[in-house]
Order: sequence, then C-alpha cells, then structure tokens
Amino acid sequence: MDDEFAELHRNYLLGLFERLTFRERAHRVLEGLKAPRESGEHKWARLQIQRLCAPAAGIIVPVLVCGLLVMLAAFAPEQMRTHTVEIVEPEKEERLEEVDEQQLEQTDVMPEELNMTVSDLDVNVRMPDPTPVPDFSPKPAPIDSVAIVKSPIVMKGIYGNRDPGARGRAMGRYGGSKAGEDCVLRALRWLKKYQESDGSWNLRSGCGVGVCKHTKIRDGAPVGITGLGLLTFLAHGETPASNEFGKTVEYAIKYLIGAQEGDGMFKSKDGRKNYSHPIAVYALSEAYSMTRIPAVREAAEKAMQAIIRGQHADGTFDYSFAQSTRNDVTYASWCAQALKAGKMARLENEGIEEAIKRGIQGFKTNYSRKGNGSFYYTTRSQKYFELTSAAVLCMQLLGGAREQEARQGVAWLRKNMTCNWESPPGECPIYYWYYTTQAMFHEGGEAWREWNRQFSQSLVGSQTIVVDAIAAPDGTMKDIGYWKPAKESEWAQSFAYNTTLCTLQLEVYYRYLPTYQAPQEEELEDGTAGQDEDIEIEVNL
Repeated sequence: MDDEFAELHRNYLLGLFERLTFRERAHRVLEGLKAPRESGEHKWARLQIQRLCAPAAGIIVPVLVCGLLVMLAAFAPEQMRTHTVEIVEPEKEERLEEVDEQQLEQTDVMPEELNMTVSDLDVNVRMPDPTPVPDFSPKPAPIDSVAIVKSPIVMKGIYGNRDPGARGRAMGRYGGSKAGEDCVLRALRWLKKYQESDGSWNLRSGCGVGVCKHTKIRDGAPVGITGLGLLTFLAHGETPASNEFGKTVEYAIKYLIGAQEGDGMFKSKDGRKNYSHPIAVYALSEAYSMTRIPAVREAAEKAMQAIIRGQHADGTFDYSFAQSTRNDVTYASWCAQALKAGKMARLENEGIEEAIKRGIQGFKTNYSRKGNGSFYYTTRSQKYFELTSAAVLCMQLLGGAREQEARQGVAWLRKNMTCNWESPPGECPIYYWYYTTQAMFHEGGEAWREWNRQFSQSLVGSQTIVVDAIAAPDGTMKDIGYWKPAKESEWAQSFAYNTTLCTLQLEVYYRYLPTYQAPQEEELEDGTAGQDEDIEIEVNL
C-alpha cells in the first residue's frame, strides 16, 4: 500500500508540470489546502492562491479608491469645482541637431530583452585539431561571443553570471574564449540529440552498446548520468523556459523526480557505491534554485535527508552512506557539492548547516600525515593522490578555503597537476581535471591563470565534432561535439560521462562566483564571505 501511495504521489508531482484548466487548477487548490501544511500539495495550493489574489487586488483597490474620490467630490462646495482655463499659443518648435549613431556611448550592459542568434558561433571544424587552437589569447572574450536566448529568469547572487547577457562579461573577466563557448554549445547539442526517450542519459547514451566499462552497472547508471547532464544545462543558464534547450531540461527534471522512491532514495544506484544519489541531489537543488518549482524542492529535500543522515560523526562519508570506519574523499566530494547546492537553494532540511560545518572537518581528517599538501583517498590510502583536487574544491565550497590544509592543497596541485590530453595523469584524468579546474578557479590569481592556459586549450582541441548534425530552432543545421575518454583506465568508457565533465569545466567561468569574490564586501562572523545570503531569483513564467 505504501508503494502504491508513493507512486500516486510521484505522479501528482509530475502532473504539476502540465498545463491545467481553471477547473482542474481550482480542484487541486482545494485538495492541496486540505493536505498537511508541510506537504508539496499544500505549498503549491498556497502559491496559486497568492498568484490569483495579486491581480484581483490590483483591480479592486483602485476601483474603491476612485469611488471614494467621487463621493468626496460630490459633497465639495460648488465653487471648488470652478476652474479658469487659459489658452496658450504653442511656441514654434526648434529643430534639434541629429545625433550621429556612432557617437552614442557604448556600454557592456546587455538588455535582457535582447535576442542574439547563435548562427555565427559555430566553428567550421570537421575533425579535432591536434595542433594548438589559435583562438586562445589573453584578451577578454567579446561580449557577443556567447549565444544568448531570451529567458524569463533573472538570477542574482552566486548564480548571477549564468544570466543571459552576463556570461560574456564573466568569460571576459576570467579568461574564457569564443572557442571554449563554441565547444560548450556543441556539447549541449550533442546531449540534447542523444537524450533518451524517458528524459535520461546513461553510460551508453550516444555511443552504442558495449562501451560502458563497468558491466556490473547494467542499467547504465541513468540517475547519476542524468544528474550530470542536467547540471551542464543549468550551468549555462538553461531552464524549462529556454528556447533551444527548454524541453531537454524539463524532461531531465521529470525523469529524476519520477525515479525517486518514497523514502527519498533513487531507483538506480550504480552498484553498491551509489554515487548517483548525491549527484541527483546536487542537480535537483540547482534546478530548484533556478526554477522555484515546488515539486522540485520537495524531491530535493527528501533526497537531501539521506545525505545528512549518512554523514559520519567526524564529517566524512562512505559509499552508499554506510555507517562504517571507512571514509572516502571522492564520495564525500559529491555529498559536499550537494550540501552546498542545497544551502544555496535554501532547502529547509534540519541539520544541513551542521553537516556543512562537519564536512570541512571531515576533509581535514584525510589530510596527509606527511604534511606535503596532498589528501588521502580513504582513511589511510593515498593510492589516488590526484583526488587532492576534490578535497581542496570541497573545502572551498563549504567555507574552508582559508584553512591551512586547503591552502597547502592548492600549492600541491600547482606543483603536481597538469592538463595535457596527450599525456594525462593518473588513472582517471578527466575526473581529476573536473575538480582541479574548479579548485583553481576558486583560488583565482596566478594559480587560475596558469591552469586556465592548460585546461581550456587541451579540452577544446580534444573534442570530437560532428558537422551539421542537429537542427536549431531557426531551422539551421548545427554541429555537435563530445569527448572520448582520455585514458582506457578512465572510470567509464562513456561519451556521455566524459562530455558532461568536460562541459562543466568549460562552463566554469560563469557557473559560480569564485569563492574569493562575493557579491557583498561584508564578512560574516566566521570570516567567510556571505555570498549565499543574497540569492534572489525572479521567475516570470
């Protein structure tokens, strides 16, 4: 019976996405008001009432005010309604000088209403060029190098650079390039083309059968890979309201909500490790921040509880939230990213703030006893020392960027990590680069400039491009692009997996504000910048 109720409830949440008639909406509002106050149905019903009352008040209040004024005028003395009218002859109009359009002041502010086409952004490249990409230079990217589509969402605070019109400025500020943004658009179109019919992606999407290295994951880990795919579109500022990618985003969100079970967990768990769960929470939290859809929030909060419950007392995590003596940096990293996204989304889970604080201490637990700046992969194993990048990034995201361990970790990365597709480091280079790129970006300064010169050129030059493979909304044919594994030892021989991680790296310029630059100059009592406290999302759907 519980399973049947969970299925009915899940179908109800999915139904909130659909268009409703007035009678259906009124019925759902009445049913929602009878539901428990903390349920998604009750919150949705209150939201609809607020939306209906606003225009009614806008009509009734002015009518009442006008009626009151008429009544007052009727009782006023007769002489008060007598006016003297003086007719003034119009003066001869002076002819103004014409203004030369070229003399108008140029501004880097791009109005939200501006629609720019992307037809001039595609590079006519048919095969990956192993030679250095000539488009890279230290000069800022031009403001019009980024594809802009009209969006009804205005993002402020930490997500502000994803807003249409802001991406170009962010790329120019942090060293992005037109070649890199072209790569992003080709990758998003590749993901759109190879999205499964149910809205998901999996390890085999876009590359046929037999390329998934981990044959034990028979279903292709659709929840985890869909979470990564959804994150790439959200990072680019795409929502269900977007022109070219709106349906892609909507279907991915629907899939994740539909794949959730009654206890908040997800049906696909990619084996005993269950990386899929924190990745899905990460994606749903960001999706709620950018859409404010109540059903998305409820799904994110239900799933977040498993992360909070699964954290060890010392702030660490083990596979599938096991309560054990083992801890795992890479699993903890996805949990930390999910916690950060949940905080930015202002989820109301009890204990999320405490989990973030404990998380910083948890990563310190894995700091190398040698004191050389690296972090242990597990409790005392430094087999994958390149995962130092994951620990450093998560300490930055959780508020511990100034801790000694994080500072020494950055120094270690600058000395030991490189991004060269021809001679990649370690066993899972794309995975290591995913974390290193973000950690260096949040560090800023010369550390970021050094890394940016390496990774961006390497990723752009390694994308496999398929020419004229998908139709744009205007009917023109566009190129798509994806990344093959950099090494046979990569976690999965999956085009979808590698493409999401590479795309997220090339979106780093506008995905978040760097941790060293907060929207407000004020500092909190704990010394960290309050960049999460001013998130304002305006949705005009």
